[in-house]
Amino acid sequence: MAESKDIIIGSEWIYEIDTKGSLWGDGYIASGTESFVYKGIKKSKNGEIKISCVLKFKYKTMRMGDNIVNLLERFQKKDLKMFNELQKCRSIARIYDVIEDLGKFTVTDPHDLDEKGMPTVITEESFFCVVEEFVDGWTLEEYCRDEFWKLTDEKEIGNGHKRKRSFHEFEKERQENIIKSYHQDYDQVIRYQSEMLEFMVKLCDILDYTYKKGIIHLDLKPENIMITRYGKEVVLIDFGRAAYINQDGTVNSPLKTVNYNENEFIDKGMFEYGTLGYAAPECYAESVQESTFPFSQEGFKKGEMSVESDVFSFGATFWECFSMFELYTKSQEFAVDKNDINKHGSYDFYKNHLLNDEAYFDRDLSITSKYYHKLIEDIIKKCTHKRTQDYRKSDEFYHQYNNNDKSKYQALKEDIEIAKESAPGIVKTEDIKVRNAFTAVGLLGGLVIIVILIWMTFGSAGSYFSNKKMDAIMNDYRDGKFESLCNATIEHMNASSESEKHITYNRIYDFFRQWGNGLEEDEITELIKLFGYMDDVDFIEDSIDHMLLDVDKADDCAQKISVNERLLEIGSEKQKDGHKLAIHLANAKNHREIDKCYQAVVEYEKNTKFSVITRKIASELCSNDDNITLIAQKEIDKSEENKSDLTEKKHEVKDFLMKMQR
Repeated sequence: MAESKDIIIGSEWIYEIDTKGSLWGDGYIASGTESFVYKGIKKSKNGEIKISCVLKFKYKTMRMGDNIVNLLERFQKKDLKMFNELQKCRSIARIYDVIEDLGKFTVTDPHDLDEKGMPTVITEESFFCVVEEFVDGWTLEEYCRDEFWKLTDEKEIGNGHKRKRSFHEFEKERQENIIKSYHQDYDQVIRYQSEMLEFMVKLCDILDYTYKKGIIHLDLKPENIMITRYGKEVVLIDFGRAAYINQDGTVNSPLKTVNYNENEFIDKGMFEYGTLGYAAPECYAESVQESTFPFSQEGFKKGEMSVESDVFSFGATFWECFSMFELYTKSQEFAVDKNDINKHGSYDFYKNHLLNDEAYFDRDLSITSKYYHKLIEDIIKKCTHKRTQDYRKSDEFYHQYNNNDKSKYQALKEDIEIAKESAPGIVKTEDIKVRNAFTAVGLLGGLVIIVILIWMTFGSAGSYFSNKKMDAIMNDYRDGKFESLCNATIEHMNASSESEKHITYNRIYDFFRQWGNGLEEDEITELIKLFGYMDDVDFIEDSIDHMLLDVDKADDCAQKISVNERLLEIGSEKQKDGHKLAIHLANAKNHREIDKCYQAVVEYEKNTKFSVITRKIASELCSNDDNITLIAQKEIDKSEENKSDLTEKKHEVKDFLMKMQR
């Protein structure tokens, strides 16, 4: 295919910018420290397949302080490895492709002008392209400001183009109505609080997953957190600043020194590693030339970042989300910084108002609605707590440094969940609404009989609509929709007959198997959970056998089966071979009933159907000398003559188990 300035030719796909539905009519999404982001279309070379994607054009090299950083080389050596390790997390956007040579492709980006007012021209000389998954939804910032509080709208500017119009450009009457609604609509504020708490919990799970992989994000902010349009799932994006953690739990910042008196563009990564306003104090560069470092420096070492750096950014992010309405409506400077395409990224509001100890640390919700729960403020204050000596070990901070049995985000997540449980509910409103509720009870009583009749007549409707819901999710399935599909499947199981449940199980099994080219641990967990909604024991047992023979991760599958209460209720008479062996494998891994596990290996020695799982049981038994001794002693005890030598019997047992592994 001939090269063109409008398309990028990859090894298997063709990519182009998708201008349809774009606010500015050119597909532009955003610009960041190191990249320009556009919505794209991923097309097969025959043109039959078209998939939405994100085209992230990144500089090949870039100056950071006194250094020239080779971003392409860094991406190849670090970022790609990192993304590969994080691919199993469905809440992290995936990378589809990396195009190092853009060929003749070129695009002029007018959204980020240089010091001379000239637009950036994206060409193969200076840029490479990372093709990422397109998340259909909003950034957390857009969701809070635009979708929930409606503090912006879109204005036609001609030629089919639009621009965002902020609250401060609205007519005065409209502004007054919006503010009045915020202060009087208790239900709306509580709904918002509930959603933010849910997003916080989900983000904790994502960050804990990345931390367990030895990675911290180091650029958490509302712009790097996506909320999906369907299901409101949380997806974490932009790992350009992420880093692997050293053995001592730290990451060293590559930033050297900076003159804080110079009027440089903050978003070029000159002042801080991360983003001003959200980055922890240890992420800021050393000050030089008699310029003043913005914070008092006791308690932390500049450039020595850790999981606490992400926790600080987490708190700063949600401080801004809970404060979004008041910040945006009361400060035109904040609104311009967030909304004006020519100013976005200058962070003037943060430079002028936040760069001091009093404002940057221990952030409270004093400017927000009085209805927000006090526990939320306590969480945010603890996340953004001013650094103290040995802060990485202090109980005043979130990290669980002294309890390795807990995840790094466990304490933070627990506090958020406590806030969720104790927060006031939406129904807890004015007394008149309570009185109206009592009136409604009488009417509802009269409707109960009608509802029952309708339910009896149209009982199958629930199954029909839940099945349609599953269809819709499967037809547009992507990372981030796993939980939605699982919820829809359970909803369908609850509304289905036994035979329909069997069809649903087989359907979701085949879908998971084909989608990921194999079953992952979380998919195995959900499939086994579905057995709890069935009554047909024979079908369950046949399905267990099929799963164990079909999946690569038989040991994970066995572990899940062995702890599932519903499956353990099935008596041994009904348990088929696969079910029995799954429990034996889980017991062998956990050093339980070792002699019975050994007998299972002996019993199934010649059963080639389950040879894979039998080998795994043998391997687990053989991995521990105590197991061999226990088995040998049991074998001696069973012998009628009881004269066998223990050492000899141990060799016999081990030789047998070694043979079974071959």
